Amino acid sequence: MSVAFNIPTSSTASRAASLLVARGQAIDDLSGVPGLTSLWLGRNKITKLTGLDVVPGLAQLGLQSNRLTSLVPGLAPVVGLRELYVSHNGLTSLEGIGHLVR
Repeated sequence: MSVAFNIPTSSTASRAASLLVARGQAIDDLSGVPGLTSLWLGRNKITKLTGLDVVPGLAQLGLQSNRLTSLVPGLAPVVGLRELYVSHNGLTSLEGIGHLVR
């Protein structure tokens, strides 16, 4: 299932958004909000971390209570991430976050 979102392009909306990915198991097109800095996608049954390459300035990412088993390679393009919330997933390692440690 794919769900499209119309998000206003004002400076406020492009910096923070809370989106519901309707149980779609994937993060869809975020290219309409390249300046996004906060994204909260908890409780969406997301199984694969993709699509973050178009929001490299992301600073906060909430992915709690999904079905992720890996963060690789999804977090690689997000070099400025400061807060990552991944509790209640199926992760067995934190491989893929080494570039985020300061």
